Amino acid sequence: MNMKSIKLIKKDILAASVFVFFGLLLILLLIPRGVVEPGNVELAILSPSYYPKIVSYILILIGLGIFIKNFPIGFFEEAERIEKKYLFRMLIVFITILAIVFFLPMLGIPLTSGIALLFLLMFGGERRPVVVFLVSTLVPLLVYLFFTKVAQITIPNGMLESLL
Repeated sequence: MNMKSIKLIKKDILAASVFVFFGLLLILLLIPRGVVEPGNVELAILSPSYYPKIVSYILILIGLGIFIKNFPIGFFEEAERIEKKYLFRMLIVFITILAIVFFLPMLGIPLTSGIALLFLLMFGGERRPVVVFLVSTLVPLLVYLFFTKVAQITIPNGMLESLL
């Protein structure tokens, strides 16, 4: 073991732990407290909590799958220390997530996610303007159309409420 390496939990195991933790957090705490369930939903698939629960269960299954895959080879590995420039980049992404949470009620999901995608794509190194433009506009638009037209679930539109 040289000066720059240390023995850490494998990245896969850390990711698996995060997947399972967030899946359980969503199922046990956030969805029951944050999703209003109307009493007159005829089909479970139309319930506002249906898709968040599906995503939560998928997160847990992915995490458990990673644990099972790594069980025979162990949970620890020699790892290099993270350079400060990468820690700074992680901090910028974390601040971006906090900004998304802060601006979501004012700007709405379509506009907030479009701006966030635009920033994160450029921050991540994507320099093709066509790709940046298409992803940052089409993904929020398609998500909006799916939830409002297909699933018939209203989502916060913020400033765009009168336009959408």
